Amino acid sequence: MTKTEPEGMVIEDAAEAMLSDFEAYEFLKKMRPHRQNKPEFSDLNIIERDVLHYLEDKPAASQKAEHVQQFTLSMSKFDLTKAELLQLVNWRPKDLLELAMFVSDLESRFTSDQHEEMLSIITSLLPPAPSLEVRQEI
Repeated sequence: MTKTEPEGMVIEDAAEAMLSDFEAYEFLKKMRPHRQNKPEFSDLNIIERDVLHYLEDKPAASQKAEHVQQFTLSMSKFDLTKAELLQLVNWRPKDLLELAMFVSDLESRFTSDQHEEMLSIITSLLPPAPSLEVRQEI
């Protein structure tokens, strides 16, 4: 069931629509100016600020829609679940141990060459989390 909320936000069946950290980060950045100085949103502003602060240290802060789209397209040959892809986008694993945390039965489903190919795709298409110096400039 789809329900339209104020400001054009559409909420779909939660089981069908999962947001990546990137999508949440972009949405919150876009909505923040509309509510920032309105007292009726003070509690919401606190939550938004805290979530944005949390996401600023994650890969989501460096990602763009093109990165996520190209990554998803490149990873389609591995038959990963939506949840696995989402975790890979959100966490951007850098090594085999981290990859195994987000892909169920990695060792039995994929060869070591495929592990390396996945890691290569991840590190080449998804930018890392911003460094502390970059964050201070923002």
